[in-house]
Amino acid sequence: MRDYGKIYCQFWWQDKVYNMTDKEVVLAVYLLTHPTGDMTGILRITPETISGDRKDWTLEDAKETLSKLFQKGFLTVKEGSSWVVINNFLKYNAPENPNQIKSIIKLMMKFPKNIDGIERPLSYLGDAVKTIANKDQKIKQQFNELQAGYEKARDDRLNPSETLSEPLGNPSETSSSRYSSNSNSSYSSNSFKDSCRADAQPDVDELTGELIPSNENTEAANRQSEPEQKKPSAILEIFKFWQTTMNHPTAKLDEKRRKLIRNAIKTGYPINDLKTAILGCSLTPHNVGDNDRGQRYDGLHVIFKDADQIDRFIHNAINRESMDANRETYQRGQHGQSTFTPLSGTPDEVWEQC
Repeated sequence: MRDYGKIYCQFWWQDKVYNMTDKEVVLAVYLLTHPTGDMTGILRITPETISGDRKDWTLEDAKETLSKLFQKGFLTVKEGSSWVVINNFLKYNAPENPNQIKSIIKLMMKFPKNIDGIERPLSYLGDAVKTIANKDQKIKQQFNELQAGYEKARDDRLNPSETLSEPLGNPSETSSSRYSSNSNSSYSSNSFKDSCRADAQPDVDELTGELIPSNENTEAANRQSEPEQKKPSAILEIFKFWQTTMNHPTAKLDEKRRKLIRNAIKTGYPINDLKTAILGCSLTPHNVGDNDRGQRYDGLHVIFKDADQIDRFIHNAINRESMDANRETYQRGQHGQSTFTPLSGTPDEVWEQC
């Protein structure tokens, strides 16, 4: 049990924190400093524990607030599991020396291999290994074994039939991670759904980035002789979504763009989170030409530059009202009056106007 937990002062300056409710901030700080936490940012904790520690919270308060923090990208949690992953913990609390890396690897070796959201901490730990312990072959080997163990467990859990699901399925079937294997991955499907967030139906084909059979006939699928038997890979699916959303019909999927999308997927983002980031960019005035140069900054190299950039655009998509207000304010300043017509209607109607 640790004696203290560290929180950087810049925590309070982040947009996602600034837009949190009081309960969300309390829970975020609670998880960052919880006595059972460790150097990994992965905790074994339940809504019952949270509501028990906060005397004025009900169990529903705890579940709902966890759902909100999940939706805002602060953590990953799955219903039925007692494991909570603070997504960017190792980004802001990166190990400072080889001994700390060894300790984190040792801790993560003991975790179950089916924890949702483990990919992000592994990615940040891998960066630390390359930076701090690049010449230490033993540490590199330990990390590779750790990573291989989680990848094997992930592959073992995959159900071949799930690769045949539609990319955008039933909105009520949300997922907390691209590795979730069922539709019961959130505490409340309604609380995880947002009118301007790409549907979070899991897409298993994103794990490989390769074309996969979509025909239910196994024999025909194995032959893969007909183009109709295949679905676009995750990379192609995301590229086409960007192409349509940003109105670049003649853009080509070259190796540079393919690599950008592949790296974003490997970072741990589900397909539909990356689509949401693209949508968020399309809602950001500066990026769609509302700037002093009249220049669009909507390329994949901008959207998928790094995790911070992806998180920022996801935030912009989810917080659509603030984006609308920013755009209207900018256009007032440029033209003396507002020329922007806000979107209106039900969530489904608004989505159709995106």
